[in-house]
Amino acid sequence: MLDAGCGPGRVTAHLQALGLDAHGLDLSPGMVAVARRAHPELRFGVSTLTALPGPDASLAGALAWYSLIHVAPPDRAGVLAGLRRVLVPGGHLVIACQAGTEHVRRDRAYGHPVDLELWRLDPDELADQLADAGFVVRRRWERPATGPETTPQAALLACAE
Repeated sequence: MLDAGCGPGRVTAHLQALGLDAHGLDLSPGMVAVARRAHPELRFGVSTLTALPGPDASLAGALAWYSLIHVAPPDRAGVLAGLRRVLVPGGHLVIACQAGTEHVRRDRAYGHPVDLELWRLDPDELADQLADAGFVVRRRWERPATGPETTPQAALLACAE
């Protein structure tokens, strides 16, 4: 199981605790270092989502938990094709995201200077992009912003054809 865009590895560790053979990849060497310190028993690597390592049809599942929001729209089809490439036929992909159509740039977050760019994802458009990449959407979940959230949220479960 691949945690694509694993950040500090919390979700990767959760997947492992559920009994899955999980490993994480993230673009940020700093985040991978944090993940390795926090979870030394797990495997983490530095990689872009646009060039996933690993052989074709080598994974039963992948998770992109709020990571596709960091992929520019012109690159999204390639990322989804790469995720399809590494999944076995019948393998599952779960994507969670901030829902919408906005392009957001931030120079501060959590009291720190950052250079952050993200794109909220329209669930209908994402479902179409998944179909184009060779997935069948099996479940879809959407909800309005609640509590401290400022945007609606969505998740899609897709199966590799």
